[in-house]
Amino acid sequence: MLYGDGVTQFYPTTALDIVAHEIGHAYCQGVRLMRSPNPSQNILSQTYESLALNEGLSDIWASCVENWTSQYKDHWKIGEDVMKNGFSCLRSLSNPTTQGYRTGYTTEGNYPNTYNIFPWYYGTSLSTFSHVNSTVLSHWFYLLSNGGSSTNGKGDSYTVWGIGMENAAAIVWYTELNYFTAYSQYSDAYDYTIQAATDLSNGNSNSIRVMQVKNAWYAVGIGSQPTQMTLTGPWLLCSSGGQYTVNNPVSGTLTWHKSSNIDWVSGSNPATFRANGFSNSSGWIQAYYDGIPGPKIDVWVGTFNGTVVTGTAAVCPSSIYTYTAQVPGGHSSSYSYSWTYPSNWLYPYKYQNTIRLQTPASPNYGTVRVAITNACGTSSYSGITVYPSYNCGRYFTIYPNPASTDITVTLNENKEININDSSIVDLTTAQSITEDLSVFKVRIYNNMGILVSTFTRSGKNFKIPLINMRDGTYIIELMNGENIYREQFIVKHN
Repeated sequence: MLYGDGVTQFYPTTALDIVAHEIGHAYCQGVRLMRSPNPSQNILSQTYESLALNEGLSDIWASCVENWTSQYKDHWKIGEDVMKNGFSCLRSLSNPTTQGYRTGYTTEGNYPNTYNIFPWYYGTSLSTFSHVNSTVLSHWFYLLSNGGSSTNGKGDSYTVWGIGMENAAAIVWYTELNYFTAYSQYSDAYDYTIQAATDLSNGNSNSIRVMQVKNAWYAVGIGSQPTQMTLTGPWLLCSSGGQYTVNNPVSGTLTWHKSSNIDWVSGSNPATFRANGFSNSSGWIQAYYDGIPGPKIDVWVGTFNGTVVTGTAAVCPSSIYTYTAQVPGGHSSSYSYSWTYPSNWLYPYKYQNTIRLQTPASPNYGTVRVAITNACGTSSYSGITVYPSYNCGRYFTIYPNPASTDITVTLNENKEININDSSIVDLTTAQSITEDLSVFKVRIYNNMGILVSTFTRSGKNFKIPLINMRDGTYIIELMNGENIYREQFIVKHN
């Protein structure tokens, strides 16, 4: 066997995976000697696609040998140890479209991960066709081994549960040894690997091996999506327990795996689990068939301890801020929230897991906290520390706020407006005001962005009536023909 010195693109091409790749070709040629009766030609040798499968097999064996030999190497890359041209590898089994070196290309990747979809090579160069289009098979092997969820080049969404490299390699070797011929195409590889997985599952065509072989082929654009096995059950798991069911199960021995904060109680399918003494944290439950991982469900176990509250920490006087409890898994109508906040703050609005608060004229240090009650119990309080900001300049102030009958607007010269809420109406850029602005068009919007009142006012201090305005949060807008300025205020009748 002769190996090159790499010339200008590579170091000497004697890396472990490259050597294993070439020996993989020798195995492919030697398979005909292992069969009885012997075929008349070497397998995977007579057509464009058969040669692409041949190259893909060699990359698969290179990956397996490197994985078996050294845990420190990236066994999903081929030739990564010989590159000196700035590229990460020759080809990638895990990310063929974004990693690898293809002659004539100045960017990484450019190998297909989906059958007959660009960058699939459609030309007549036998060497280019076999090496470029080999990655559909090698990527199929990566997904069969590792699993994954994404969208392929056809736009089809897929999910594969990895069966592990050893199980995947056994299926590939069995196929190479018993089924591939000199003329095999990708469509044949689909059929042959399914048959090999069936043989290795004692003739069980509904085994988890067979399902994942089909799922992996669908992920690379070959075959139809098989009926999916799913795991369903409650997302919130308490000490009282919950029931979990595998839907569309495969044939085989079912065993359950789970995180340490969950106990199995009873049953097989469905099975009952419950939270144990290590609860109040995230967890998971997963179904295995014949020792191979299947569908998995993430759960929350117990109460929501340590909930994060997001919102503004540095606050300004007489301003309105929104704070949100980041509930694991999102808000549910069955949850309730107990908020605490500084005693002189006002509470104008609360919805689901958010609260809107107004600061006083002179805010001090304090905390905005929340405790959440779910079916498992009530969490401890957690929250965010709030404190006075040093950047609270405004173009105008409003008094009183909240108000019931009218508000007084006072202009602050030579200040920059600080807009706290731009969600109601689109805002133009606020600018510093240095000139004497005396005439304004005043508009008032409700919290849906609907215009409810329009006035014209002049001077630096004027009143706005709040006639027939319901309780709620509003935006007042001042326009002088050049700039627009906004602030929030609250209408609250006794």
